[in-house]
Amino acid sequence: DSHAAVLGPAAYRALRDRVDIEILPHNPTHFAAGAPVALDVALKNVPELAVRIFEIDALGHYRGTLAEVDTDIPLDGLEPTAETVLRSEDDALRRSVRRVELPQLARPGIYVVDFVGNGRSSRALVRKGRLRPLVVDTAGGQRFTILDDDGRKVGDATIWLEGREYAAGDDGTILVPPSTAPGRKPIVVTGSVALDDGGSARISSLDAFDHRGEELDLVAAIHVDRESLRTRRTAEVVVRPSLQMNGRPVSLAAIEEPRLTIHSVDLDGVPAVKEIAPFPLFEDRDAVHEFLVPQRLAEVTFTLSGKVAR
Repeated sequence: DSHAAVLGPAAYRALRDRVDIEILPHNPTHFAAGAPVALDVALKNVPELAVRIFEIDALGHYRGTLAEVDTDIPLDGLEPTAETVLRSEDDALRRSVRRVELPQLARPGIYVVDFVGNGRSSRALVRKGRLRPLVVDTAGGQRFTILDDDGRKVGDATIWLEGREYAAGDDGTILVPPSTAPGRKPIVVTGSVALDDGGSARISSLDAFDHRGEELDLVAAIHVDRESLRTRRTAEVVVRPSLQMNGRPVSLAAIEEPRLTIHSVDLDGVPAVKEIAPFPLFEDRDAVHEFLVPQRLAEVTFTLSGKVAR
């Protein structure tokens, strides 16, 4: 044999007996929910290739580990959901690429495909379908819209966060309230995706988002006509307040015990403080308060404050 003559008997036997089962790197790891699945596998000296398919309980895995599924996932004790054997009559010296069609992976989900032959094995991880969360800040928390691979809204979705499940409301969105411990948080998103046959399948995806805290800001535009600040005369202070939660306006009715503090200093540096409590606040108009201008006024400061129940 010409190969044996060039390589030598030992190297030739090693080459002849070598077994290759290589899942080629150009294979995608993610497929659309309705897309057919096929993988290119480089084979050598594998007369019989067993293809074993395991469907992974993605929801249970994600909730239990908060980590992505990978090919190292233990399969001990699991029965394959499908198994087939592919035969080849290729020369043991020849390495060839075989396209393995996997019609068993018709439904969305996460699968481990185990290729076994002639004492060697190799695994592929296949994801079919994925859910993506879109999140916006609102006054009541963060509102999620869940989308499928085609950008369609998933109306029956749920989000699992820190041991609690949040379900979609009548509008198909999910409201997650502010956190007492803000930060980057993993979430498990579950929902139904449409199939080509008119049915649907429920899938889960792991994601993460920046969970916001309850950031409250009370701001007010306060105006006093400088010409009215004459000693022992009455002047008006005009207050236009705004309460915001995470940058979104909320009702002023949430403010308890609103008060306006007037801090004045005379020309001798002597301070005086007056509090108006409760100070009435209005959604539809400015709040106006009349006050007596102190004698020999040098400086005056107005402060609006209040409490918000948690």
